[in-house]
Amino acid sequence: MIKKISINDLRTGMCLVFTEEWRQWFKDVKIGSRLKIKDRQMLNRMTSFNLGSVTIDTDRGLDMRVSVSEEREKAKEFLGHAKDTVTETMNNIVDGKAIDMDAINSVTREINSSLLRNEDAMISVCNEVRSVDEYLYLHCVNVSTMSITFGREMGMSEDEIHKMAVGSILHDSGKIRTPPEILHKPGGFTNDEFEIMKTHAIDSRKIMEQIPGLLIDSIEVLVASQHHEKFDGSGYPRGLKGDAISIYAQIAAYLDVYDALTADRCYKKGMSTFKALQIIKSGAGTHFNPRLLSYFLNTIGVFPVGSLVLLKSKRVAKVIERGSELHITKPRVQVFYDDNKNCPVMQEEIALIETDDEVECFASIDKYENYKNYAPSGVKFYDGT
Repeated sequence: MIKKISINDLRTGMCLVFTEEWRQWFKDVKIGSRLKIKDRQMLNRMTSFNLGSVTIDTDRGLDMRVSVSEEREKAKEFLGHAKDTVTETMNNIVDGKAIDMDAINSVTREINSSLLRNEDAMISVCNEVRSVDEYLYLHCVNVSTMSITFGREMGMSEDEIHKMAVGSILHDSGKIRTPPEILHKPGGFTNDEFEIMKTHAIDSRKIMEQIPGLLIDSIEVLVASQHHEKFDGSGYPRGLKGDAISIYAQIAAYLDVYDALTADRCYKKGMSTFKALQIIKSGAGTHFNPRLLSYFLNTIGVFPVGSLVLLKSKRVAKVIERGSELHITKPRVQVFYDDNKNCPVMQEEIALIETDDEVECFASIDKYENYKNYAPSGVKFYDGT
């Protein structure tokens, strides 16, 4: 379908249709020709021209995003399918049964379809259903979900994105063979315990190599076997360094650590998105490939979904949808508290792009007692460190 949209709604993955207006910059452009917006750099270039609206072809590229509220129920349904499929997969591994790749491929495509309509709906639901008891299964789903967004941010092909997502949803399958007293141990490991823990990456590779059609150098297997390798060569299981590590595993390393840092575990509370991002940024060049840092930050967002922010108006709000690619500092938020008056207010969704208000900073955990009884579910506080 051919559709005219505001230039502000143009996003990566859309297919631009050249119309007569483009002739003032591209004199030889063929009217009606198409251009796929492959990455953020191309998006920034095409939106730098002084056009109020553009024409897109939704049969060849993405359509307009639907709202979070419109996509929410579908995202919740797909997340439930994914969690159940990963749980069944882990149980099948324990029982020595084959992995049902039709089911894995199906739920991965479901997640992808939801992300295409509105990626923040799925991320929001993931934040809200986190469970200590189901950490392993939801962690696999979360890393897979974020890998799709990361791959699209980098302009990867749909085939690459799908394979990376499949590898990510199975990346910790080897942990099902790790003794639970080690897997769930609070605090640090002894040297012997850490050696046992490290075998899960090898076990993940062995499990996936048994899947018909997957070779040792396939994207799916590389994600599972190399996501604990570090850019400086200090990772495991092989101590690979730099570009010897698959780019897909390098991406999984970012997402695996981010989700692990922000998740509640049986032995610790998850840290704030702000602190997790600071830790990951400090690891660029040692743990992580520094060339991928900007893509990671764009994937998570300046103000990640679920984070709690203080607005210029001194109202406190939960981020429910990140700002568009052209207005990343203007998320959609859910206001619930007046910080000046120290009292709750009627909850209200606000698209900051449509107002004069803006995010001033992350909300502080120092005022947790003020907010905790009124904050929407799935929020993460800035802890000031």
